[in-house]
Amino acid sequence: RRESLLGLCLLGTFVCSATAFTTPGACVGTPWSSKLAVCPTWSRAVTLPPRKFSGLQMTASADENTARNIAKKALIESCDEFRAAQLKLWAAEADAEAALKAAGKQTAEKDRLGGLFGAESLGTVRMEIGEIGNKTLALAEKLSTFNPTSEPVNGWMGYGDVNASECMLNGKWKKLFTTAADATFKPSERRGNAIVEQEVDVKGGVFTNIIRFDGTKNKVKEFHVKIRGIPDSKDTITLDFRRITLFRRSKVPFLFGKVVFYLPPRFIINAIAKWGSRGKAESAPRAQLQLLYLDHDLWVHKTGEGNVFVQKRMS
Repeated sequence: RRESLLGLCLLGTFVCSATAFTTPGACVGTPWSSKLAVCPTWSRAVTLPPRKFSGLQMTASADENTARNIAKKALIESCDEFRAAQLKLWAAEADAEAALKAAGKQTAEKDRLGGLFGAESLGTVRMEIGEIGNKTLALAEKLSTFNPTSEPVNGWMGYGDVNASECMLNGKWKKLFTTAADATFKPSERRGNAIVEQEVDVKGGVFTNIIRFDGTKNKVKEFHVKIRGIPDSKDTITLDFRRITLFRRSKVPFLFGKVVFYLPPRFIINAIAKWGSRGKAESAPRAQLQLLYLDHDLWVHKTGEGNVFVQKRMS
């Protein structure tokens, strides 16, 4: 009997040990006193610690990706809707202007001149964007809460000790939406439609705004604006506008086909303004962009003037 009892005790000890090492999560990371309290074979009430499945984290991540994709799709659709409404409004304005001209009346001076090369407004920082535009802004703000890139400036000219190849800003982008008047161009009979793009050189730290006109009667075919970008923080880049290059239709293209205007640094502009106003002029606001959202094919940012841009990567 003693031998039988001893054999049963040894068997129980072996089963307990096997249970401890083969049951996932059982008795792991707990003191031996706790293991003894949980694992003995004579105890019927065994409570195992909750298991942690990586699949639960994947499900949460999948849910977040789904919400991001829904918000992203809604924003792009709203940008397209805003653009369609904008073109419709401009067409109605063009018809009204044509009717006034047919009746022998002149349009208002500001409507005829417009801004730089037909920009929406001269001297106006922000456009009136209406209900659809406000909805687009709200969707852009919502998408920014799902921003998958917490430090989007890392890699810009090696910022953050990160290689430039790691920064997703690099490449060619097309404007989908903006509230900035000076980046919005009305179609016209002479200029045609404007195509607004941006080339980004992360390694060199340069933005190049490219505005092309598909009309054939305008002297200016396209113009480029070179902007130097200086990393300011993990999500903000300070901008320094350097030069404007015009590409013209000219009978003497090797002389007048390309015209370059170099822009003075901001501190010189501020100094001239203060001198001209006898110290009364305020310094121009610092030009900068703050990245609100960035992934491989969509980019949302806000400027120092509070304007919002939505851009899509070009294939």
